[in-house]
Amino acid sequence: MDDYLNSHEGNLHEFVQGAKDGSLIDIPAFNENNGGGKKQFIANKFHKGATFKLSELEWRIPLFGSLCRRIEGTFGGEAVAKIFLTPPNTSGFSSHFDSESVFAAQLSGTKIWSTYPRIATNPRASVARKLTAKEISQPAEQFVLEPGDVLYLPAGTPHRTQCDGAMSLYVSIGLTPWTATDVIKYIVDSLSLKEPALPAPLFQSEPYCEILLNEAIDRAATELKKVSAGKAWAHYIRSENSVRPRVNDQAFTNYSFAQDISATSLVRRNPCKLVEIVESENGIRLYLSDSTSAALNLQKQPSYLELPGFVKQDLEEL
Repeated sequence: MDDYLNSHEGNLHEFVQGAKDGSLIDIPAFNENNGGGKKQFIANKFHKGATFKLSELEWRIPLFGSLCRRIEGTFGGEAVAKIFLTPPNTSGFSSHFDSESVFAAQLSGTKIWSTYPRIATNPRASVARKLTAKEISQPAEQFVLEPGDVLYLPAGTPHRTQCDGAMSLYVSIGLTPWTATDVIKYIVDSLSLKEPALPAPLFQSEPYCEILLNEAIDRAATELKKVSAGKAWAHYIRSENSVRPRVNDQAFTNYSFAQDISATSLVRRNPCKLVEIVESENGIRLYLSDSTSAALNLQKQPSYLELPGFVKQDLEEL
């Protein structure tokens, strides 16, 4: 942890946040600690009882990036990784519920978890909030997590944590699954490529906007009724996977290691790249994750490799 904070000293304020007694603590973007730096600011607050959350680990540490990508490959959606460091005999962040499902894995120390009856079904990020005293008057269940234990919390589950004894360190893997709304938006975006009424510009200064909008709604409703849910779902998965950020659990954590590459270095397939093989009469289509740019592919049309059918066995071996 020490080395990690040292190596990210300049931008700790971007992904580290603290909390104490229900109040959030932001890391100052500029040095306000008499030359001590951001890591020293965190250490001082930690020793005074503040809990700290380190986010975006799926971007910054190859191991967590690999873990999140494997979860995404199984469940779909988007997975993120965070670490929570809590000093002894403190409660960490306020009681709340999250819009994402959470896998909490205890790494060091112990953590007491109290969960409460769910008060939200399929919550979106906009409804996640702190809880009132009435909502957390009586816990539904309590758990003590020890190193190696994993707790699963469905989205919308109110909870609070307490650290007793030694300091606690645990990693939280959050999963935000795709929703029916996401797929319907994708279908409508795809329809706009062939239905001129959908991308028609609406200028608020003109009186005909309502007419154009009614026409677009009618065309979208008519075409949506013709859509095969199964085909739309398959296309959506391929589309979202094609624009995923690139992840490699064998990536260099430091570019200085690049000098170690030689003629005897081994090269292997990146196991974090999601692969889908689709067979047809004409051969095989190979869909790969992180194969297109979301910035350049606004409609998220997935790219693919078209291969002859006789390579199927070799592909499966790879």
